[in-house]
Amino acid sequence: MVHIDVPTLFIVSATINIVLGAQLAYVYRTEKTYPGFRDWMLGTLFQAAGFVLLITRLVVPPFISSLCASALLVASAARFLRGVRRYGGHSGRASVDELAVYVISAAVFGYFIFVDYRTSIRVVVFRPVLRTSV
Repeated sequence: MVHIDVPTLFIVSATINIVLGAQLAYVYRTEKTYPGFRDWMLGTLFQAAGFVLLITRLVVPPFISSLCASALLVASAARFLRGVRRYGGHSGRASVDELAVYVISAAVFGYFIFVDYRTSIRVVVFRPVLRTSV
């Protein structure tokens, strides 16, 4: 049985998102696109930046690497949803409850990074936040 370690998974995910984000950016700049395409491109680039920050966790301070990476990954899910809304002809504006989810999730992530460092609890919190934003 082959085991993949987490840093390898982050490197592969970052590479895939960087390549896809670059391709989406190229298409966005050179071709006519559909409503929501820019949000999908930004969501992909946010994911790439989040994974790059997670890769540099041992080099970059925890505030930047863990907290900003978590915020970027949540923001990427919101961008994908916004793109789907725009594609469907709806408004892509963020609602007040969506903004509240971001503020509360940043506070919870910050608590479990700086006060009570428990990765397992952060993962448990991360899933409902993504479900709420999507």
